[in-house]
Formats: sequence, C-alpha cells, structure tokens
Amino acid sequence: MIFVSTKQKPILGVFLSSIFAVISVLFLSFTASANETDNTDKTTANANESLIFDELVVSDTTSIDSPDEIEELIAPLILVGNTVGEITVNVRADMSVASVEAQEFLIAIKEYLKPNIYQKISSQQHNFILTENLPDGVSILLNEELNIEIELTPEVMKNIHPKVFKNQPKFRKKIDKPIFSTINDINLNFNSTLEEKIDLGVSTAIRFNRSLLTGFSSYQQGKTEIFNRNLLYNYEDTDKNYWLGYQYSPIFAGVNAEKLLGVSVGNTHIVDHIVLESDGRYLDLVQAANVKTYINDILYSDKDFPAGRHAIDVPVNINPSLITLKVKDIYGREKSIDFDFSGRFSNQIPSEGQLLYFANLGKNDDDEVKLYAGAEFALDELSKVELAANLSSDSQVLGVTHYQLFSPMSLRNTLNISKQEKTGMSFKSNVFFQELDTNIALDWQKDYVINQELQEDRLEFLLDTNIIPISLLSLNLNMKYQKYKDILTQGVSAKYQWNKDLSTELSYEKGGDMQFSLDWTPLSDTDTWVRTYGKNHTVGANHYLLPERSIAAQQTDNAGSLQRLYSFEDDTTLFRHRISLQEGDNTKQVITASTQFSVVSSDDKINLAPIVGDGGFVMFDARGEFENSIGASYQDKNCALYQASTCVLLVPSETLLRPNYQFDDISFDLAISGIDKELWVPFKGGISQIIDVSKVYFVEGSVLSNNKVVDLLIGEVADENGNVKDIFTDEEGIFFAQLKVGVYQLKFPGFQSQEIVIKESDNKDSVIDLGRVSIHKD
Repeated sequence: MIFVSTKQKPILGVFLSSIFAVISVLFLSFTASANETDNTDKTTANANESLIFDELVVSDTTSIDSPDEIEELIAPLILVGNTVGEITVNVRADMSVASVEAQEFLIAIKEYLKPNIYQKISSQQHNFILTENLPDGVSILLNEELNIEIELTPEVMKNIHPKVFKNQPKFRKKIDKPIFSTINDINLNFNSTLEEKIDLGVSTAIRFNRSLLTGFSSYQQGKTEIFNRNLLYNYEDTDKNYWLGYQYSPIFAGVNAEKLLGVSVGNTHIVDHIVLESDGRYLDLVQAANVKTYINDILYSDKDFPAGRHAIDVPVNINPSLITLKVKDIYGREKSIDFDFSGRFSNQIPSEGQLLYFANLGKNDDDEVKLYAGAEFALDELSKVELAANLSSDSQVLGVTHYQLFSPMSLRNTLNISKQEKTGMSFKSNVFFQELDTNIALDWQKDYVINQELQEDRLEFLLDTNIIPISLLSLNLNMKYQKYKDILTQGVSAKYQWNKDLSTELSYEKGGDMQFSLDWTPLSDTDTWVRTYGKNHTVGANHYLLPERSIAAQQTDNAGSLQRLYSFEDDTTLFRHRISLQEGDNTKQVITASTQFSVVSSDDKINLAPIVGDGGFVMFDARGEFENSIGASYQDKNCALYQASTCVLLVPSETLLRPNYQFDDISFDLAISGIDKELWVPFKGGISQIIDVSKVYFVEGSVLSNNKVVDLLIGEVADENGNVKDIFTDEEGIFFAQLKVGVYQLKFPGFQSQEIVIKESDNKDSVIDLGRVSIHKD
C-alpha cells in the first residue's frame, strides 16, 4: 500500500482594491458568496505533488516469467478518500506506465481538468489511453516501489477550490564530483524546393560543474554561421543565475523584451525558444522557425517565419481549445503550444516573502543600450503582482499586472505606460469564469509603444465561452468587437463525439464560410479526417506502423487546385527521421527530409544519442566481465550496454532518480556494481556512470572497539567509486559481504571509518577472512 498525500491549508482571497477598485466591485458580491460555500473544501497543492490520489493499493496479477512483455496491474481507485472503482494499468518491463483504463481514468480526472484538456483526452478514448498520447501537463508515473501518481500542471487545471502552485526558484544541490559534458543536438534538413539544398543546425551546450555555455551554429543556403550572435554563458548559483551574452528575458507585466547582448541576473528562467503573448494571438520567435497550425489535430497551415513577432492567423469561429501550434527551428528544437484565448491564467503564486526577479542590461541589434527589469511577488495565497520596466534613452515603458484567483473565477489586469515622443497607455483586463469556462477580455491602447514601434490605437472587447450541455457535445461561442474599426465578429462551433472512434465538428462565422471536419479511427492504429472550409476541402489518413513510426497522406482541393502531401516519420532509434513529398497540379514536386540526433560527451567518453534538448543524459560505461547485455531505462527511455561499450540514457535534469536495470542471472561469483545508487543530472548536462561486472569473494570479519565486540549494528562498506553496500554485525560482531578486490571504507554509526583491503591472494575457497577489524568511536 502506498500513500500520495496532499497538503491542506486555509485559503484567503484579498482584492487589490487600491489599483483595480472599479473592476473588483463588479464581482465582489458574487465572489464572496462562492467563497463562503467553498471554505470547507479548499486545497493548496505543491506543483511537485500528486493532486488526485490520497491512497492507492496495487497488486500484480500477471506472471513475471516474460519480463519483456507489458504487465497489467489492477488498483482500487481512491479519489480524495472516496473509492470510485478500480483502474487497470499496463506497465512496461522497465516499470513505466504504458496505458491506463480509459473509463475510470476519465471519471477520476474530469472534475480537476479544464474542459478543453478533458475533451482532448476523451476524444481519443479507447479501452485504454496511451500515456504518450496524453496532453502536455497530464502525466502518469510508476516508480520502482509501484507508486502510481497522476501529475497535473497548473496550466491544465481548473481553479475549483482553487488550487495554488507555489512558484519559487529551485535551490540547487552541491555537485558531489566534477562534471564536464557536452551536448550537440544536430538537425540535418534536405529540401528540393527550387534547387536541391542541405541545411544543418547544431545546438551546443558545454557544461563544467555549475557553468554552462550554449550557442547555435548553422549552415544555410551555402552560408556557415558558427555561434553568430547567440553565445550565452550561464553560472548557476544556489538560488539564482548570472548570464553573460545574447539573451531574451522573461516577460513581466505585459512589457515586451528584446534580444540584448549584455549581463543579467535573476532567479527565473530566460526565454530559450519562443514567447507566446498572454492573449495567445502572437508568436515571438527567438530563432527562425517552421510553424504548423493544427485545428482538431488536422493541419491547417504550414509556414516558415523569420525571427521576430508574427500574428497567428486562425479563424475566429474555431474553438481555441482545438487549435495547436507546433514550432520547429533550424536547430531541431520543437515545441507544441495549445491555443487558449482565456489568457492562460496563472495559478502559480510565489511563496510568502519570496521575490521572483530578472534584470538585463545590454545592447539591442541597433546598438542601443537598454535595461529590462521585472519582478513578481505574492500579496497573499491567492493573488500576486508583477512589475516591469523597459528603459532606454529614447523610450521608456512601465507595467504592472495584478492576478487574483477565486473559486468561481480568475481576474487579471495589466496597465502599461510608454513614453517616446509622447506618453501612451495600454490597459488589458481579463475575467475568466472557471466553472462556466468563459473568458471576458478588454483591450485598450492609445499612442502605445512596443520596442520603439508605435502601435495602432484600439479598443477591443472579447467574449469566449465553452459549453458542454451533454457529455458528448461541446459548444464554443465567441464574439469580438473592435470599436476603432466598428467591426463585430461572431462565431460558433460545435463538436460531437459520436463514439470513441468518430467525432465531427461544425464551425460558422457570421458573414464568413462554414467549416466542417470529421475525424474517424477505423482501426486502432489508423486515423482518418475530412475537412471543408469554403472552397477548400481536405482529406487525409495517418497509419502507425509502430508507436514511433507512422506514414500519412493528405490531399487538399483549393478551389479546384489539388495539393498532395505524403510523409513518413520514424523515431524508433536514436535517429529521428522525417521524409515528406509535396506535389500539386500547378506546382513543382518538393521533397523534404530531416534527421535529428545528438553527439554527447561526458568526461573522456563520446557517443551518439537521441536529441537531448533541455533535459540531461547518463552515459553508462561497461567495465569488467560482462556475460550478457544490461538494459538501463527510465520512464519511456532506454539503452543497452554490452561488453566494453557505452550507451546513453536520456533523463530529466535537476532531480534525483534511480534508473531501472534489466539483466539475466549471473554467476554466483560475479557481482554488478553501479546499479544501486541514485543519480543526479544537471540542466543541459550529463554524467558518466560505470557499470562494473566483477569477480567477488565472500568476505567476513570480526568488528571490535577497545577489544569489545561491536554487535547487532547496521553499517556500510563503500568502494573507491562511491558505491555503497549495507552490512550488519551479528551477536558475535561478525559481518559478511560479497566484495571484489580493492580498497574499501568500513563505516558504522558513531564510529570513525576504517579502511579494509581485499586481496585475491587472501582467497581460500572463495572466502576471504579479514580477522579482527578494529574501529574507533568518533
């Protein structure tokens, strides 16, 4: 039986009335009454804890004779103290969760998730839901003690109680032994658009202990750039970071930042890839990238953008929860973003007395010196304030944002003031009703400047709501009024889930075209779709040959002009391949292909690996007398280790973890060392871990202190590599252990460590008797 606890704390909501009194009064009575009825069931949960299960009981109902097969665990499902049934979990041989029983899982999580996230899960419902198909922010873990945990991030959760996630910097552990590693994520592209060309992007990270140097190199259109205006040095202190080089700061209080060459300090993360503006309609690309827009998992647009800010063109009548952006830059970095016009309300509140901050001083691309600074702090457990300033000799922008969380709703107000040739202002207000899944937004600006560019004066009002009248039907209604253009846009969309394999969606915008889409899964490994929008018609299919290998075909009729797209993706090895062919009636056939992999090193070892990205890696080094291979795995990643070889396992960074190992029975006089310790890997870094298979001897000795027997005491023996084994003495002070030849430290609580030496020459019938071992008290 295992326990996954949640913390119980009282929650208070306080208005920031001095700044936003007018807006607060409108909702005061409504909030007060809702809070009064909810006080008995309010929960504050840490982001690293399970949010659903108080208790789970797990029993293994399968045989362990075939460890390579998926095993099935059946667990009574206890939700916040109330049993709601049983849930069946499929577990891989490496003890990671492969899938969960759909019906009970959906029953358990429905109350906690935002409707659009819940529908993303239920729309792909079969008897079992693959954990790899769960949306970002929902994960299921099974650790080596058979603890089942469902983890939810703030972005996917409703503020029912509300739940608050403490947003605070992570205090870093000291590095026990020196770390030197390199990561080179490589993305190789071939494109035959106008002329055959090959592009190469390399993302490099060089780490030495707590120092990290990152940069990007590329070969595009015959031009080579090695770390061109992108090198960044980062020193990680215990609770803050120092940066030197080219960087984008995080955005505070709606005040935009620029890429600056300079110095920074802060306890929040800098922007490494992309920035999605809070209202979800603009995309800021740090690097040039390809952006694919999907509507209900069907490709809507595929465009290449240079670095900078770009408006995302999506139909206003489409439910935002059905829209996904997939961004991939030349360096092979990928990110998937779910659209959300509700403004991505943050329920991450800093801890009491905790200040999150970032300050950046440097030059922009126009050689202008600028200072960007931002801070965030909590007013109480349910509200916070952000402050920001972007200053230069020619332009100044200030901003303040107030967040307030309540049980029925969330409130966010942002005021920005800019000063260039004249003073400008911008005010944005969002109210999001959780239970109604409704967002109301006001956006006003006058003579406002962003990055020294005068913006268009505007006044906009947006209403967006999602309704689920019955479990299989969802409706989205939206209205946008632009006063400065005197334009009123209205749209509605409806999605119906006929069964687990078939869904349809219908969208309509007043004065515009109607859109219809159908998604059908005739086989468990095949998806098909049909979409019509005005005079555009698309039909396509995707078939999974393996879970990591698929082929797809799509045909689009654009007002009589046919376009066809065929693709193949393979992620079954350390190389990730994608090949596509595009052809049309009036266009030249275009073939694109990409291969992604990584070259990593740790200490004096170098090896190939899958793309590492922002995680880390462990390079296992085989030593000794391997009889068979040893498999190492963590979650869904794995690698195989053979005699005198190395292999690379991708793991999360900045956390203690214990990989799983798979190996056949070995001879009684052999032992495997290096598999019984927890590992820790830094951000964008790697470590080496020796796995040694060596001949061992039965060692015994009698432990004494001042000629008195040290009996019935638990201790440990550690080798020169830090590998530790537990031992204990019996009533006569004698201990036994299986050890290989070498030097060890014998340690018991309250006593000084004592060196012991194991020599092969002392072996008698595979037993080495150390005789009396004297130890001294501390």
